[in-house]
Order: sequence, then structure tokens, then C-alpha cells
Amino acid sequence: MLSENRKLFFLSPGFTLIELLVVVAILGVLASVGIIAYGSYTTTTKMSAASNTMQQISLAQTEYFSDSDSYWVDGASSCTPTKATTIKIIDEDDGLGVPIAYKDINFYFCIYGDGTDYTIKALADYGSKDCEITFALETREAVRNNKC
Repeated sequence: MLSENRKLFFLSPGFTLIELLVVVAILGVLASVGIIAYGSYTTTTKMSAASNTMQQISLAQTEYFSDSDSYWVDGASSCTPTKATTIKIIDEDDGLGVPIAYKDINFYFCIYGDGTDYTIKALADYGSKDCEITFALETREAVRNNKC
């Protein structure tokens, strides 16, 4: 009886090499689709986080204006967002004191204007690094360039 079971075990057909390769190919295609979708989700999430941060900066500007009758600006007519300009916004003594998690969302921020008006710029620090979001007080809307 035992020998008959052993014969059946060794004679039973298993998976062929072609079948295994087909399964591996299907899994590879599914994994590549998932990786592409994941990359798109993370990019969209970072842009949304940057827009939310700009809204927080705008609220801090409103509070700053109520205290000093002018908006906090870097004094320039334009700016390029860098790590230094972002840290300046975070600084509680010289800046707005807005806690920005710029390392998590990979965006840098800067604020420019004349004190009666301001514009917030955010620049991506990942991928092509050309994604820029601008929020102007006049229009009260965030505008993204076509590279986002």
C-alpha cells in the first residue's frame, strides 16, 4: 500500500516550466503597474501637502497682519524657494513661526511682497525639481505650473 502511494506521488504531474514562467510574468506586470500607480499617488500627496502648508502660511500671515498692520515678507520683489528661505519662515523670532515639515513633503517655500501684499512660492525638491506652486493674496488661489 505504501509503495503504491509513493508511485502515485512521483508520477503525479506537477507544474511545467512554461506554466511557472507565465505566472512569474503576470506577477511582474502587476507589480510594475502597482509601482507606477504608487509613484503617482505619492507625487499628488506631496503637492496637496504643499498646498496645505501654503494655506497654513497664509493663516499665519493673517495673524501677523492683525498684530503689526503689515504682512511678513522677505522684502524682495521675487524669490526662489530654498532651504534657507523655508527655515526663515519657520523661525519664531525673525519669521512667522509656522511649523513646516518641508523634509517630509520635499517642498521649499518663500514669501515675497511689499508688506501690503504677499505671494507664497513653493518649489519641489524631488524628481525634476521644476514643480512650482504660487499663492498670491490678490487672487487667493494656488496656481501650479505645468510641470507638477
